[in-house]
Amino acid sequence: MNFINNIQRRDFIFSLLGTSAALVLNPYKRTLASLMGSPSVIYWAQHGTPGKNIEKVFSMMGGITTQFSNDDIIIIKPNCQWWNQGTANITALRRIIELILEIPNFSGEIIIAENHQKNTADSRGWNYLNEINNDIHAKNINELISYFHNKGYNNVTKYHWLSTDKGGNRTTGPQEGDGYIKTNILYSHASRSTPMTYPIFTSSYSGKTIDFKRGIWEHGGYTGQDFRFINLSSLNHHSLGIGVTASVKNLMGVVELPGNEYGRIENLYNFHSMGLEGMGGALGRWMESIRRPDLNIITAEWIGWGNRTDPEKAAFGQSILASADPVALDYWASKYLLYPLTPINEETQYLREFNNPDNDLPFRRYLQECHNEGGGKLNENEIVSSFYDFNTGVNTQNDDNGINLYEAAFPNPFKTYVNISFKLSTTSYVWLNIWNLCGQKVKSLINGREFSQGNHTVNWNLQFDQHLCNGTYFACIQIAEHSAVLRIQLLR
Repeated sequence: MNFINNIQRRDFIFSLLGTSAALVLNPYKRTLASLMGSPSVIYWAQHGTPGKNIEKVFSMMGGITTQFSNDDIIIIKPNCQWWNQGTANITALRRIIELILEIPNFSGEIIIAENHQKNTADSRGWNYLNEINNDIHAKNINELISYFHNKGYNNVTKYHWLSTDKGGNRTTGPQEGDGYIKTNILYSHASRSTPMTYPIFTSSYSGKTIDFKRGIWEHGGYTGQDFRFINLSSLNHHSLGIGVTASVKNLMGVVELPGNEYGRIENLYNFHSMGLEGMGGALGRWMESIRRPDLNIITAEWIGWGNRTDPEKAAFGQSILASADPVALDYWASKYLLYPLTPINEETQYLREFNNPDNDLPFRRYLQECHNEGGGKLNENEIVSSFYDFNTGVNTQNDDNGINLYEAAFPNPFKTYVNISFKLSTTSYVWLNIWNLCGQKVKSLINGREFSQGNHTVNWNLQFDQHLCNGTYFACIQIAEHSAVLRIQLLR
């Protein structure tokens, strides 16, 4: 996979995944527009149970503790507007929550939050008894929350964001209580403009108020603590007007949407009424200006190739995919899962065309405009997929760039040394540098030395690097215009 060269400072780090880098820098101040010189990574596990696929994906990303701290407030946003294949897989959601609760000394909380465009939280995906995509302990999200409460985990709660036309409040900040903030940040497209909106809401468990842009508010002021945001979606054909719905469109359940697709926000349009391309652009602008998810996860256990609720129009995808980049994730999941699993016959040919993100049809245009506004990568040459198949037990990476650096560090985690191995498809000049989570280069191991075709191993002995702290680092190898990145963990 070809990448743009000149990976500078933290550029490549934030586009890799929702790593603990977000614990260092406020995520709402991150932008992807400045990260175009680095690849977006898709982590994909297939053919395990939903729980096993979730475990594997987090393992591939370095483990749950590299994503979350033990005092985090974690917001998980599923899709509660629909059910069956239209909602996030309940078993996958359960396992995510369990992994977080298993973090040693976890004292934080998990809030499942959604604006499903209806007046009551106890409707549609919240309480529909799913025929597929359910769990042995729960058939919907309400039942799942009750399951955790019955086990004594009262720090797992829910919140139903309400648009102002459905009983929600307009607020200017936490001091005025819960509701939606309407900012002065606008996105304009085809003579229409929409404001960026976001929710402010109070945890029923801790009493802390979450400002979706600025972080945690308590006792009359911002505490300086941020929260973590998981965008948890499904993968489905939406309509001929939209094409595919997955990670990007799942964010429509965070913003205010009065009046649904014909609604206004005072004298302006809402996201739905911006038209197809305008909707994608508005979501890209929202991520640039309000908040970007720390981690996007698609639960593709069942995939709706025909619609979002009819099990007869769903395929068994048996997959979990995750990335920090929702545009790249949606492109990859639709091209390599939804499109191939759409039946091939005369009646479904039009669906295959609309489910293929390479065709110049609504879904591609929607993603393109989101990309244009800084929402993420859409060039396949800038996307890397790390894939694990439970049927074969094999890890693979789409690396036609001549480098293979995947899971090639030992020991990892490491204390005093680590061996970093790589394979070259041709004789090349190699650069190998180590970066920390702040985007600082902390070590240069290879600086433009020629290596022959084949397998090579470089030893990094920390005898002269005792000043380095425990934590996550990235080994970045470059040859010519190609790059590959490996996560390594220092644990003395």
